[in-house]
Amino acid sequence: MFQLFWILIAFLTMLIGTWIVGWTTVFGINCPEQSGGGNECFTSSLFVRMSFALAVFQFAIFLIVLTRSHCAAVLHDGWWTLKFLFVAALYISSFWFSLEFITGYMKFARIFSVFYLSYQAIMMLIVSYVINHFFVSNVKNGAACSGGGIALISLFTILTLGNITMMVMMFVLFSGCGGNVAIMICTCVIAFILYGVVMFRLR
Repeated sequence: MFQLFWILIAFLTMLIGTWIVGWTTVFGINCPEQSGGGNECFTSSLFVRMSFALAVFQFAIFLIVLTRSHCAAVLHDGWWTLKFLFVAALYISSFWFSLEFITGYMKFARIFSVFYLSYQAIMMLIVSYVINHFFVSNVKNGAACSGGGIALISLFTILTLGNITMMVMMFVLFSGCGGNVAIMICTCVIAFILYGVVMFRLR
């Protein structure tokens, strides 16, 4: 929710900022020259600047948590006012960063995000196994019509229909690029194999 809040702030800043600059040109209010002047700092680079602010914030929290101290635990779970002010200060100061710096950060983020998203996927997979184990244990101790059984069947149905809908939409929207189609076909084949493996109950 913290990251989502700031992404929404960036989106609102882009919408409102362009309008404000358009109405205040008579007063000489423009974006800093480092970010391109005019209303350039209220274009899509806003999201890159917000991404940079959140990345610095998350890295700082990561370093603090590594100390495994009581202060680190308190900072991780609280001090939200300080956290909001810290991200806001980073975000506003990023308006004075040059476009070359933002472009360099984009190239770095494009590579690093592969490892970060892979880590996030592993964490989500671990949580999914824990939740699945809880539901399966609930079914074994009760019946298929128990709360765990209903939740398991409902989640399976919703996620399966969601996956099918998403893949169809991706084929419709990105069918013009051969590379995208190849990746989507591979994804469908892997998903189909995994659904088949589940039926054999190998564990």
